[in-house]
Amino acid sequence: MVTQSDKKSVAASPAKAVRTPPLFVQVVNLFATTSALAVIFGYVSGAFIAQRITTVGGPFHTYITPLFTFGGFFPARGTGIAASLLYSFVTYGSTAALSVVAAALGSPRGYVNKEPRRGKSSLTGLPHRMASAHQNLLEIFPLFALSTGLTYALEGKKISQQGLNFLVLHVFAKTFIYIPAYLADLDALRTVSHFIGIEAAVELVNHNGDRSEGGLSWADVALVIKVNKNWTSLTKQARAAVCGIFNADVTRRFVIVIGFNHVERAFRFLQFHRAGLTMSPRYVLQGQEGFRSIVRHIVGIVACGSPMPLVMILPQRPLNFSSPA
Repeated sequence: MVTQSDKKSVAASPAKAVRTPPLFVQVVNLFATTSALAVIFGYVSGAFIAQRITTVGGPFHTYITPLFTFGGFFPARGTGIAASLLYSFVTYGSTAALSVVAAALGSPRGYVNKEPRRGKSSLTGLPHRMASAHQNLLEIFPLFALSTGLTYALEGKKISQQGLNFLVLHVFAKTFIYIPAYLADLDALRTVSHFIGIEAAVELVNHNGDRSEGGLSWADVALVIKVNKNWTSLTKQARAAVCGIFNADVTRRFVIVIGFNHVERAFRFLQFHRAGLTMSPRYVLQGQEGFRSIVRHIVGIVACGSPMPLVMILPQRPLNFSSPA
């Protein structure tokens, strides 16, 4: 039974006001929201930069990707394998050694093999950054391994050139930029290289390769045939096509061009390589010797099982290295 005094006490009690979170909690919430937006912006920007950097024929493709052949120790077609081996060594070898040194520096007893991870959580300064750099690579390497494996499985044995650039960009960003920046406490550079490296690994699987759907690229061209009434114009046209092929495939060492002068009814066989141009003499189709030479060259090209023997299709006698008039 509610008495009169109870009614008065209820009427006198004020309504419960909504409490405003303390200023500290508001600041933390704002910081969390800002950090999330910063991370999203970082990954979006990293994807944009990675796509622009890895453009076929761009500076990264021309100057950085070939470095991963290690001075020719690995063939150009093994660039992806070489980069993966280097990344594996850095992840499980050199940075692991840094982590051991960090544990030794951060403990009064030095490194204790029976308790190798004890005390790592309390590291500060350079030892902390050394251990953290190794830990980061351990966390990221599975993503790289998965994206690389899927790419080779989807594209076959020959990965596209832009795919190879994405692979090399990830390894380059994480090993040559991220690790030194981490150790030197360059946090901004470390963060940027991390975003670019992650997006390069993602784009490695997501990219469309060098070819559009149902179409072909310069990398698919095995042989170039040019027809012109003027040898100089024919050579210039062939050179333009060959430049496109070389830019699309850095592993390509040379391109064979069959040139036909329909006025003279004569053939020339041009071999464009990284050092320049080698050109055969002029073979007239109507002459018996010229016809045999043409057939011999064409059969040699068709029957060739690998690109290396193509060097031998040119005649044994001295060649005309000058551009035809």
